[in-house]
Amino acid sequence: MRKFFPITKSYRKQFQRIMAPFIYSMTQRFPGFFKEKLVYLVAVNSCKTTPAGIPLGWVSNFNHNNLPAVVKRFYALPDEVFANTEIYEQWAPLYALAVDLNAIFSVTPMVIDAFYRRSVEQFLYFLPYLLEEEDVPEFLPPLQITRKRQHYLRELATNSRRSFKDLWPSLLFVCCWTSGLCEYPAHLLRQLLGSEIALIDGTYSATEGWITVPLDDGLGGYLHPGGHIVEFIEEGKEIRKENIVQSWELELGKRYEIFLTTAMGLVRYQLKDVVQCAGYLNKSPRLIFCYKVEQLKLENCSISSQELQQVVQDVGFAMEPHWYFARNSLGSRLVLVTDDTADIPNSLLIQMHERLRQLNQPYAYGIVTKEVLPIVLLQLPKEQMLGERHAQTKPKFISQQVITSM
Repeated sequence: MRKFFPITKSYRKQFQRIMAPFIYSMTQRFPGFFKEKLVYLVAVNSCKTTPAGIPLGWVSNFNHNNLPAVVKRFYALPDEVFANTEIYEQWAPLYALAVDLNAIFSVTPMVIDAFYRRSVEQFLYFLPYLLEEEDVPEFLPPLQITRKRQHYLRELATNSRRSFKDLWPSLLFVCCWTSGLCEYPAHLLRQLLGSEIALIDGTYSATEGWITVPLDDGLGGYLHPGGHIVEFIEEGKEIRKENIVQSWELELGKRYEIFLTTAMGLVRYQLKDVVQCAGYLNKSPRLIFCYKVEQLKLENCSISSQELQQVVQDVGFAMEPHWYFARNSLGSRLVLVTDDTADIPNSLLIQMHERLRQLNQPYAYGIVTKEVLPIVLLQLPKEQMLGERHAQTKPKFISQQVITSM
C-alpha cells in the first residue's frame, strides 16, 4: 500500500540538514568532485494532485524539482526528461552522454545498472543527436555539448568497448544503497564499475525521514544529531516505551528497530526497519540498514523477511530485485514470483520449503498437519514486472499481494 506524507517547509528544512555534511565529505574524499556534471536518477513526475490541488508524487522528484539553482546547474539531466516514464527511458541517457560526469546518484544500484545499459545500447542511436546532425524533439531542451566532447564521442563510436569509464572518463564515484536487499545488486554493479570508480553507500533515508550521513567507503553512515529525533528498540523486544533506547545508548553489533519523530508531525513513528550499530563518531552511532520488518502471514504461522532471506542465501539462490514472495488466497502456501525469463527448477522450490521448515517451527508444524503446502512458482511477463518500477522503487522481498491463482 502506498503511503502519503505532507512535505512541509519545516520538515523539508529538517531532512535537508543531512545534505551539507554529506556533500562536504564527498568534496574532501574526491577532490575533482563538481568539476564535471552529475546525474541524479529520480522518480518521474506523477502528474497527480489531491482533491485540494496539492501535488502528489515521489520525494526524490520533489527534491530534484526544488533544488537551489546553484546546485542544479551541475545536474546533467534537465527537468523535462522526468515528465513521464517513456520520455525518461528514451531520452535521459542522451543528456548524460552529452557531458562528462563526476558522479551518479540513485536510491538503488539496479536503477544505475539499467541507466548505464540503456546508455550503451542506445549509444549509436543517440550519436547523430550528440553530433548535432539531428535535433532533439521540441518538448526537450537543446543539447549543451562541447566540440571536445563531440570529438571524444566520435572516436568512442569506433570502439566496441563502452564501460562506465569509457563513457564518462571523469567519473569518480557512484552513490546508492549497498546494504540489505541492495547488497548483491551493489556487488554486481561494483564489478561493472571497475577498480577506478568508487561505489559509496547512500544516505539511509525514506520519505518519512533522512537519517544518516555516509563519511567513508564502508557500509552505513552516522546518525545526524541535528536532524530528526530518532529512537530505538532492540530487535526482538516488545514495542513498548519502556524498551526505548536513545542513539548514544546503542550497543556495538546489536540490531534495533527505528522510531522517528519529525517536523512533519510523526511522533515515535515505527519505520519498520532494522539497523545495526557498527560504531560511533563521538556519540553518534554508525547505522547499517539490515532489512524491513515484514511478514507473510499464512493461516497457521508468520514468516519474516529475515527468514526468507536466510532461506534464499542457504540454498544459493540469486533473487533478482523485482522478484518476491507472496501467499496464496487460502493462506496455505508461499508463492515465489519471478519473471518468465527465469529457469527455476522444482527441486529448488523443494529445497526452500525444507530449509524454511528447519528455520520456522510453526511452519514445520503446519507441514505435519497439512495446513502448509510446498512453495510454488508463479512467473509473470518481465515487461509487466519491470513496468511497475521507477527510479525510486526500493527492492522488496515480500509482497502483501494475495495470489488468487495458486
